[in-house]
Amino acid sequence: MHLSEIELKVLEQIAQGNTEINKIAKELHRDISRIYRAKDTLANKSFLDLADGTLIPKKTTHVTILLQLLTKYPNIVGLLSRSGLTILTALLIPKTVSEIVKETKLKKSIIYRKIKQATIISAVIKNENQQYVINEKIWTDLKRFLEEYKKFEETTDSRIPANSIIYYKNDKEIIFSNKEKLDAAHTGFSAYNQFSLKLLLPTIYYYLPKKNLLKKDIFVH
Repeated sequence: MHLSEIELKVLEQIAQGNTEINKIAKELHRDISRIYRAKDTLANKSFLDLADGTLIPKKTTHVTILLQLLTKYPNIVGLLSRSGLTILTALLIPKTVSEIVKETKLKKSIIYRKIKQATIISAVIKNENQQYVINEKIWTDLKRFLEEYKKFEETTDSRIPANSIIYYKNDKEIIFSNKEKLDAAHTGFSAYNQFSLKLLLPTIYYYLPKKNLLKKDIFVH
């Protein structure tokens, strides 16, 4: 998941107690329609809710820690925005740039740029193996946020029921299982009956977005 700069700035305003859309737009010098779009995106990403024109942060651990971070260090917005969150989360385990590229599928130039931003404020350091890693001695709260955010990302997604098990996902697709009949494409073992091999399974394996999957995709899933 990526968070844009405006989305983070909206969260920063909420962290400071400014929870009304009109006031946030005025404070950030942005058109109110832009704040509404950011609100909708943040709601879809499970960071906040809207009630009577007031933005209410979700009472989840990673959102709470993020708001605390934005209160203490508002300048961290630039580091976390766009691909920053993805890259920093990857660095919860020490990695080289090549290993980050492999995990995130991001370009080296983007990764080097974010690492440079992070090293300037000592949020990322190199270990004895010349791998980059989060500097938890100085940025304990940042590491805690990234850990909780990663747990949330791995177990929760607004596209599927809460009782599902997630096996893989990114912004474009998700593979999961659920015991209920859902409006999603069958994949993995649950699609074997398309090829004359019927299996009795305790759960159903699904793929979204719903589409006709190739045999090789089903096998990979």
